[in-house]
Amino acid sequence: SIPEIEHLMVGSSSVYTKHVETALANDTYLLRVKGLSKANNFLDISFDLKKGEIIGFTGLLGSGRTEIATALFGIAPADRGEIEIDGQLVSIGSVQDAVAHGIAYVPENRLTQGLVMDYSQRDNIILPTISKFIKKGLLDEKRMTDTANHWIDEVKVKTDDVFKQVKTLSGGNQQKIVLAKWLEMNPKVLILDGPTVGVDVGAKASIFKTIHEMVEKYGMSVILISDEIRELTANCNRILVMQNGRLRRILDKPQEIDDDYIKSILDEQKRAM
Repeated sequence: SIPEIEHLMVGSSSVYTKHVETALANDTYLLRVKGLSKANNFLDISFDLKKGEIIGFTGLLGSGRTEIATALFGIAPADRGEIEIDGQLVSIGSVQDAVAHGIAYVPENRLTQGLVMDYSQRDNIILPTISKFIKKGLLDEKRMTDTANHWIDEVKVKTDDVFKQVKTLSGGNQQKIVLAKWLEMNPKVLILDGPTVGVDVGAKASIFKTIHEMVEKYGMSVILISDEIRELTANCNRILVMQNGRLRRILDKPQEIDDDYIKSILDEQKRAM
């Protein structure tokens, strides 16, 4: 069975150990989205995200999941709708707007969108916040290195030299570098789009362990987009199911956050195509 194979590979009974309770007691809403729409991508999307909560998005290919993420991060802004952060209505028309409001985005393709492969691990980590390291018109090299080493320890990157090119790392450790560079920004909302694509099962477990540690330590909230149902049921408080650009279901009951139940919903969508 799959769990047996995982046990033989990584020495644990299950890579997808459930990390969260279904309901989140905290009622402080960090993000509210109302009627978000973008022509030919998604229509009338409304949901909320509590402080410290992890919500998941799933759906068939082309359902609009990634498009919602890129709209929230300002890569391809929505045509209409409202976005509130900490109770304040905000406008996100660019990546700079999203970053200024505390939104970070880990894309599915780390090789072309998440990292500069020929740059060092250190330089990749400090790129989004490089202005913080300028002192009297010069870059503070020591502070940059100290910061990079801090995050490498924090997210448990396996490396022997922060100055080595990021392309020398394994896929799982590259993904941790992407996480580290956005965590340095101290985001309020972290969007993870397929964070374990192309990563082995051992690294998957490590990445999610790190994410939960960061949520608990820094109080941020997470939007997790994934094709892997087990990732969602193990790590999310609620799961939102997309279909043809519309939000069809919000699953928040224990019996709904179940691998077989969600698979049955997606199978029904396939049959309806």
